Amino acid sequence: MSTDKNNHIKLTKTISLPSYMHVDNITPFYNGSFVLSTYDDNMPVRIVDINGIYTFFHGIEFPQTWYEIGTCQCTFIASHNILVFTDYNKNIVCLFNTQTGETVKVTDSKIEKPIGVCEGPNGSILVACVSTIVQLTTRGEVLTCAGVGMRHLQAIKVSKNSMQLAVSSTTRGNCQLRLFKILK
Repeated sequence: MSTDKNNHIKLTKTISLPSYMHVDNITPFYNGSFVLSTYDDNMPVRIVDINGIYTFFHGIEFPQTWYEIGTCQCTFIASHNILVFTDYNKNIVCLFNTQTGETVKVTDSKIEKPIGVCEGPNGSILVACVSTIVQLTTRGEVLTCAGVGMRHLQAIKVSKNSMQLAVSSTTRGNCQLRLFKILK
């Protein structure tokens, strides 16, 4: 995709994926490839390159669970080589160091039904839980937890300039997208 001066986008390539692969989150990886968060699949995280070749993370063992939509998600924190995986049903956030192979499983009373995940300010990790945002270090330490006045949080992203946080909820009949200013 490219954008012209009027912010019109132009398709530059289409990558075909197998019909059984359902993707609900995409994160940039290395060398033009992407990390895919999948559901209704026996492998909840895959890598796809610009030629449509998909592979798995070698040396990382994901839970042997069949994840339905809205029950897991991942992101990749390139600055720390950390793949972050949320498990909604088990109330756990897994941090996988893709270079050292180290795995940290984060369980904490503040992590309730984690789903959405993204890179936060200063290389931290932000996790959208049932009604709060939990901020973690890349070592799995809980830094803070904040309510955002919504329930059933789903998606979370920080702006490129790290000044705003966007959070969505999926409460039936009252879906919302809220923007928050990030204080430094």
